[in-house]
Amino acid sequence: MKIYWGDAREKILEAIDKTPLSFLVIGSRGLGKIQRVIMGSVSIHIVNNASCPVTVVKSHYESHDN
Repeated sequence: MKIYWGDAREKILEAIDKTPLSFLVIGSRGLGKIQRVIMGSVSIHIVNNASCPVTVVKSHYESHDN
């Protein structure tokens, strides 16, 4: 087990590059459009930049700012 400190997007990509993976499953909080613009989306960044296939699993939480 490793613990990483820093920007989650970059640290997850760093961990992917150091660990040979066939694929990655990552969760998503299901941020609304406004929150996604302000805070960014870790899962979208990982999907767009990972060196392996990525599956995003959405949470059951429903945002009310859509």
